[in-house]
Amino acid sequence: MYIAGARIQSMKRMLIAWLVAASLLEAGASRAYIDPPLPSINVQVFDGVKRTHFVPLPPGRTYLSATLSVTAASPVLVDVYVGAILPDGRVLYWVGGPQALTVVASAAPIPFLTKFAATETTTYTLRYDFTADNLQGWYWLFGVVTDAGQDLFNARWWSSTDFFPFVVTPAAQ
Repeated sequence: MYIAGARIQSMKRMLIAWLVAASLLEAGASRAYIDPPLPSINVQVFDGVKRTHFVPLPPGRTYLSATLSVTAASPVLVDVYVGAILPDGRVLYWVGGPQALTVVASAAPIPFLTKFAATETTTYTLRYDFTADNLQGWYWLFGVVTDAGQDLFNARWWSSTDFFPFVVTPAAQ
């Protein structure tokens, strides 16, 4: 009986060793090439102090913000799109890069950054100050990072997306 028990213990140890070894060699873990870190994007609306989903008109210091970040250097070239879908269905895009920032309405997508190689955490505050002339209703702020030169409307090429809904309302009297 003791011999059979020792043999079972030995088999258990072999099984555990095999499972540990197999977990170290699971799919993708044994490749010599490791995927580079991809840039990620975060978009939100600020009232000058905190994040908000409500924008009263006239808003004072309410503006839109987009943060593009990476955790480490990435050799991958990307295009970055930042925009807002308005209550009437039109789309605004931030264009021109950080030094010549402009907001334009366009049916065709226009990237904010093209062939961008993110080498460190980067924060862009893309300002859009609301005025009393802005449409009231629900807006969708969005940010999408795609492989450089790829179609924004093909989600296959997206490496990061973020969407932030907010509503523009009349100011409290």
